[in-house]
Amino acid sequence: MKMSKLTVLLLSVVMLFAFSTASSANTPLNHTDTVTGQGDILITGTAYFSNSPPAGVIFADVYRIVNGVEEYVTSSRSNIYTNPSVVNYTITFNTSFAQGTYKIKYSYAGSLVDMTTYARFV
Repeated sequence: MKMSKLTVLLLSVVMLFAFSTASSANTPLNHTDTVTGQGDILITGTAYFSNSPPAGVIFADVYRIVNGVEEYVTSSRSNIYTNPSVVNYTITFNTSFAQGTYKIKYSYAGSLVDMTTYARFV
């Protein structure tokens, strides 16, 4: 009886661990942009996917750099659900940014292989 309860408990732990890692909402990319200015930030670029049709999301988190410390400001994303496996995307924010230096960190969900970015104030 104790052995079956222990087996069920261990199986539950393994399943929880497996599902929590498999359903990760986004994967960080080893890619950041830094922009200095004020106003609206616009990000454009090209995303390359391994599967056709491509399906995924590109996330952009914006941090303001104040005295060398990153302070989270906002985030946005671009949903991609179209052919072909190379897609142009645009990310905009519902925020007007004050004068300063901002670091943009990217992450994704889906079959993204690589991407280019062009972040700027407009």
